[in-house]
Amino acid sequence: MKILIFLLFFLPCFLTFEFEVQLGERKCFWLDLETNTLVKGNYYVTNLPYLQMSLRILNPNGEQMYKNEDIKEGTFAFTADIDGQYETCFLDTLRSISMMPIGSPNKRTVELEFMPEEPEQDYSAIAKKEKLKPLEIQIRVIEDLVKHIRLEMLHRREREERHRDVNESTNSRAAWLSILTMSILVLSVLCQIFYLRSFFKSRSLIE
Repeated sequence: MKILIFLLFFLPCFLTFEFEVQLGERKCFWLDLETNTLVKGNYYVTNLPYLQMSLRILNPNGEQMYKNEDIKEGTFAFTADIDGQYETCFLDTLRSISMMPIGSPNKRTVELEFMPEEPEQDYSAIAKKEKLKPLEIQIRVIEDLVKHIRLEMLHRREREERHRDVNESTNSRAAWLSILTMSILVLSVLCQIFYLRSFFKSRSLIE
């Protein structure tokens, strides 16, 4: 499955996507960028030790801008070297078939966050246009910085809450799967005992 998304350079500070990738599935995004656009990003993948997810970012000519063959949680950054569509692809594969328990989940949740760099404020031009004094310009700079820090802190808090919710959901599913597996094993043992007891009784080997 492929997803096509066109992004312009002048965007909000944060763009967050949450989606699922199944085992063997390749999921891609395309970003429409201009030359010299700096793009930073974060990714987070729910942990399943028997799966290995790769991330690759290619420019419009197919040249590699970023590559990580085993992502879990981290960051990436690249600068667009030409105008065009930049491909960001995720692929989940199996580390080893022996590592995957029977009935285990075969898809994972991915959180992808793009942070295009905003153009810097030209405070000299602002001062001339609004006829601000040096002290007023310094206050404006501090205000903008505080706003930026506050937005980033709120965003990080929201992301941590999402991560916690995803981890709790994954742990809950794993716990129920373990309970179901143990129940099946116990039931299987009881059935075997009942069968063997019936078999030996029919042969008069036991009373």
